[in-house]
Amino acid sequence: MKYPAIAAGLLGFGLFTAPLPSMAAGQFECGGPESAVVAEVVKPLIEKAKLCKGLKQKVDAGLFKVKIKIDQTREVRVEKLDYCTSETSRKLEATVYVACETDEDEEVQISVDESFDVTVEIANKNCAVTDFKVEPRGDIGKLIAKNSDFEDKVRKAVERQIAKACDSAS
Repeated sequence: MKYPAIAAGLLGFGLFTAPLPSMAAGQFECGGPESAVVAEVVKPLIEKAKLCKGLKQKVDAGLFKVKIKIDQTREVRVEKLDYCTSETSRKLEATVYVACETDEDEEVQISVDESFDVTVEIANKNCAVTDFKVEPRGDIGKLIAKNSDFEDKVRKAVERQIAKACDSAS
């Protein structure tokens, strides 16, 4: 489940090159020309990403455990993408739809699709991730998130990608 990381990492161009509007500290301004520029750059990159790669889960089938790999990306679609700025930080709010399926060589064919709401806030001063949240909208995503350290893994991946973006923008 690397898509939030990819989304945040690919923001390097828009996140760190768009000018900051003048406003009160802590108050976010969303939309406008900066949001459109970031969306133009980021949206196609997210939608081309192989976001299901590495998605596997052990499922207890009663008598035995089965490893299910749903690691083929069928579709990625950015349903919503807002870029917000304040005097002290920047924020990306996105809803990303992801459809994954098993490889055609697998004995059991499974297809899973889910939309995720992602919010990442980044400090302007040092590019640190100050707030992070990823929430699956449906039951399958909630089950995956509940049975693993999903949010922690995704947050760490996002932080690595943002650090790379900050390094390349400076």
